[in-house]
Amino acid sequence: YYRLKRTRFFAAPSWFLYTRSQDFYDHGNTSLFTYKVRETGGTFDLGYAAGRSSELRLGYKLTRLHTYVTSGTPDLRSLSGMVGATRVRFTHDGMDHIVPNSGLYFSFDGEWVNRWPGARKQFPILESRVAHARKLGESYTLLHTMSGGTTISTGFGFPPFTLGGPTRLAALARNQIIGNHYYYNGLYLMRSLSKDKLPFLSGFRAMLGYEIGNAFTSGDPPRPFNDGVVGLIRQTPIGVVFVGGSFGERGEKKIFITVGRFFY
Repeated sequence: YYRLKRTRFFAAPSWFLYTRSQDFYDHGNTSLFTYKVRETGGTFDLGYAAGRSSELRLGYKLTRLHTYVTSGTPDLRSLSGMVGATRVRFTHDGMDHIVPNSGLYFSFDGEWVNRWPGARKQFPILESRVAHARKLGESYTLLHTMSGGTTISTGFGFPPFTLGGPTRLAALARNQIIGNHYYYNGLYLMRSLSKDKLPFLSGFRAMLGYEIGNAFTSGDPPRPFNDGVVGLIRQTPIGVVFVGGSFGERGEKKIFITVGRFFY
């Protein structure tokens, strides 16, 4: 991140290697096959910092995407090739803490993809996220998060959106549902725990949440999936620590511990 001659303008080049291995599911909880996704490349952004909490970026991403099946009988063919996209991003982060008591977060990402493995034409990728936190008395905080994305068009090989995992429909396996459209809504109530009555949990908050959302491809039914989340959460120097579990509408159950970014 380089400021340009002490102005509000900046340049932000980056390079990354991203890989994940996951199961591909049917419309229920049955795993059909396992595949791996690997993406390597970089971005170059030019931007403007409008104060301490907002910025606007314009840049280009060029990466190499490779997907291949590691076990099971695939319905998706392996894909390999270059990804190129012109992108714009606006972010406003007015939250007071990483695990917030109050504030507003908003982001918008827009990409015009001119290269994508398996695509027959160029297409956009649009995604937005909103989160709002407010204090309820001395001990309670209410956090509401919403996000959604779409490619608008179809006819390319590998959908870009997934749901599943903590704060992304926690009762499902990580990235369990995939599509070229998605929507998500989460409502979380957090309560500070008493240092006097529960000293061994000092700094933690009890959290109760409700989630609803779905990821789908054009033509698939966009019926929402619902689940509930309960656990303990705390902000630490190494990231947000959450210990808890989730229960889904079809009997799904998950117990998990996470360290790192959590809400958005």
